[in-house]
Amino acid sequence: MSLLEIRVIDSLDRMVDVRPQWNHLSDRAFRPTVFSSWEWQYLAAKYIAEDQTILVPAVYDDDTLVAVLPLRQGRMRLGGMVPVDVLCCLGGAVTDYNPLLVDESRKSGVIPVLAEYLRGKNRPIQMENVLPGSALDSLGAYLTMHGFRKAEYESKTALVSEVGDDYETFMKTRTRKFRKTLRDNQNYMDRTGGYTYHTENPSEELLETLIRLHSSRWQLKGEKGALVQRQIINLHLDLMTMNDRTFDIRYYTIRHEGSIIAILYGFLLNETFYAYLSGFDMRHNRISPGNMVFNHCIRELHTSGARAFDMLRGDMKYKQTWATAAIPMIDAVYFPPTGMGRLLHATMKTIQGAKRALPTPIKQKVKAVLSGHPTAIPASHRAPDSDDA
Repeated sequence: MSLLEIRVIDSLDRMVDVRPQWNHLSDRAFRPTVFSSWEWQYLAAKYIAEDQTILVPAVYDDDTLVAVLPLRQGRMRLGGMVPVDVLCCLGGAVTDYNPLLVDESRKSGVIPVLAEYLRGKNRPIQMENVLPGSALDSLGAYLTMHGFRKAEYESKTALVSEVGDDYETFMKTRTRKFRKTLRDNQNYMDRTGGYTYHTENPSEELLETLIRLHSSRWQLKGEKGALVQRQIINLHLDLMTMNDRTFDIRYYTIRHEGSIIAILYGFLLNETFYAYLSGFDMRHNRISPGNMVFNHCIRELHTSGARAFDMLRGDMKYKQTWATAAIPMIDAVYFPPTGMGRLLHATMKTIQGAKRALPTPIKQKVKAVLSGHPTAIPASHRAPDSDDA
């Protein structure tokens, strides 16, 4: 009987060494996503975790990598108030689906080994953006069944559209009113002239355009957009130039007289397109540019064999229009079965209970005061796409 062994990856150099094995493991895992790829997790380690905080347990059977759990050492505020050291997902909030990448045939043996490792670290484990039914979700359930105390602190929804094999068949599943709106928009574009659709390869110019169009919408709301931190921009710049990526990067655009007025940025892997971020020029609101660039993308996806359009986190109204399924997710902290773990769990639950008991106006004031304190330090936040016009 083989004996599983954990070898900790604690530096960028060591992450580089395991790239071939990591991506080979991804081929044997159950429903891997872009965010479980070595490329994404390496850049998350480089720009989010900082080298000294990387703590990635890798599970080996002899010299074969059978699981990897991307973690880092971090710090969070329990209930938004009490700071505490934690182990958290390497990609943090900037990663839509944080992974535990595991050879599916070895899952039942791997999870107890990882749980025992985490117990030995004697720290709370913060899990955010976890897909229900994923290996990471199973690890959380195992921890709960073996003494860890779970405290949920945020819920969110990811929206997905199963686009099927044929564009026209898919569109018949949308409401008649919505189909008419798309036709009216297209008729206006045809009458006015100058509008063209494009599928474009990644470039620094396109990324800069995305940042500008996305940020301008949020600035009108008095908020910051997703790509405002320099390290997050650098992550996407490096991703674009990385050789031998396991997924494609695509930009879908609408241009008017040569200038981009709507842009959708995302990744294609295993017949799924992950719609990461979009932006549009609000001077062209008449054509609902956000919806029209989504429509352009889905039409093109059918020609490339993709079957799913994953709009990721955020259940904004414009996404609901396209969605065929909703994925509920819960962020949670798992406290180890020790005296300190029980105390920290009780502290978090007490703070959460006190907040729920406050009148709504006071809750809003408290939230405003605490909004300057990120959930995890260092923080990285990918804000949801802005509502379509």
